[in-house]
Amino acid sequence: MVTHGFEGSSDRGYIAGTAKILAANGWDVLAWNCRSCSGEMNRQYRFYHAGDTGDIHTVVTHALAQKHYPTVALIGYSLGGSQTFRYATDFPEPLAPSIKTVVAISTPVDIEESMHLLERRSNRMYRKLFLQRLRDKLTEKAKTYPDRVDLERLQAIQTFTEFNEYISAPMYGYGSLADYYAGESVLPHLPKLSMPGLLLNAANDPILGPKCYPSGLAQDHPYFHLEICRNGGHTGFWRPGEEYTFADKRIINWLNEQL
Repeated sequence: MVTHGFEGSSDRGYIAGTAKILAANGWDVLAWNCRSCSGEMNRQYRFYHAGDTGDIHTVVTHALAQKHYPTVALIGYSLGGSQTFRYATDFPEPLAPSIKTVVAISTPVDIEESMHLLERRSNRMYRKLFLQRLRDKLTEKAKTYPDRVDLERLQAIQTFTEFNEYISAPMYGYGSLADYYAGESVLPHLPKLSMPGLLLNAANDPILGPKCYPSGLAQDHPYFHLEICRNGGHTGFWRPGEEYTFADKRIINWLNEQL
């Protein structure tokens, strides 16, 4: 199962490429959309978030009810990687025994650090794009939930810090911005990983700080593996003239190694 990144979707190029190489290697592929990311607005007030595990569980459970799969691999990009590792380490119920491994690509395992990096001038393109998409979604959501969306405040928001403090934290039940950052990050939960897991991050990823490369944990942990590529940016890893990205090839190699 493949999970897209923040404000992505199942039809993004990086998801399609991963699905293609998995299918070519004999895997059935399920790529799903987080709430509000399919092109159709979801019905509830809430959207999705980095610590969200309930929706992944619903999708996995549905897939296993359709066909008995003895081996399941969970793969996530960026925020989807955070959700994937969080599901593997912090879900309150036992996971399906057929889930054998998890892979996270370009993943901000420390949310607060990445949010601070997004505020940098060098990341203004990402910030402007993402904030405008979120404003548009909440403006549409206000038609259904007019008492829960302050459109005047929404339009005044210029940073992710403001957005997370006034929108994200209360939307997902956190009492403060600090609680939101602490509760959303998967890094504190990674030591609990009990199945083979790969974190593949590029050294030149513009939204990942030092905490997103937990090399100390990887050295001592029996299941957690960290690989750092020199290049790749954020969900990139393209090499000129090649059909698949480095990340796609590494995913297949990892699955072959572990399974």
